[in-house]
Amino acid sequence: MDKSALIEKVVEKLQKEVAELEANVASIHEAAVDAPNAMQSHSDTTKFQMNALKDDIEKQLSAKNKELEILERFEIAPVPSSKEVGSGSVIKIRDGERELNYFFLEGGSGIQIEDESGNPIIVVGENSPMGKILAGKKVGDNIVAKFGSKERSIDIIEIW
Repeated sequence: MDKSALIEKVVEKLQKEVAELEANVASIHEAAVDAPNAMQSHSDTTKFQMNALKDDIEKQLSAKNKELEILERFEIAPVPSSKEVGSGSVIKIRDGERELNYFFLEGGSGIQIEDESGNPIIVVGENSPMGKILAGKKVGDNIVAKFGSKERSIDIIEIW
């Protein structure tokens, strides 16, 4: 599996998300400027709501830009012989009847990409719920994880 190609796909997807967020910030800023202010209508809170929404999107934008910075510095290391899940690992799991692939990256964002064969891979980071479950696990490990009120049994099948 070509991890460099996977990282390129993650970067491309993040760059698209950044462009969309930047466009959203610009349009919301414009709408906030055009919204009536308190002097025009005492009951209208549109300007305040638009600015709060813009602030929220700017936080998302900042997080995505940090992820891009991390990926620009990321160096792919060979998987250790212990095959323990760590940054840069691609992990195949069995979750009940399904087999899923995860790409464990520092600052991973939960986005989905595809490998060279078109199989979906979900990018997770060490602070995500699934990242916390997978970190440090080895092939053959069985994890019973709780998601909300449901327990799921997850088997680690393969690590690259």
